[in-house]
Amino acid sequence: MNRAVRAKSQTSIPTPPEKGSFPIDRQHECSKLASAYSVCLSKHNNNSTMCMQEAKEYLGCRMDKGLMAKESWEELGYGENQTKPIPDLQPYGRDKEQQGFIAGSRRR
Repeated sequence: MNRAVRAKSQTSIPTPPEKGSFPIDRQHECSKLASAYSVCLSKHNNNSTMCMQEAKEYLGCRMDKGLMAKESWEELGYGENQTKPIPDLQPYGRDKEQQGFIAGSRRR
């Protein structure tokens, strides 16, 4: 019983998101743009800066359809100085693993 009382007193109070709710697109009004963004992320090893145009189109669709509050592009990180993509990241090499390296093991 003592643990239950302690656990209940230590529960955290959830805080709402800063920009309010982000409703689900139940009518699939922007789903093609969301899919295009996902495909772009897959193509560029999840480097989101290479897919900023797709993300901007998706957010624009959501704002136009009333699925999110309208905000300026600068506030969302898509201003003139903020839209320069970073080149693709180099994939992680697995040379050590191919030579028998095991993470966490010690040399003897």
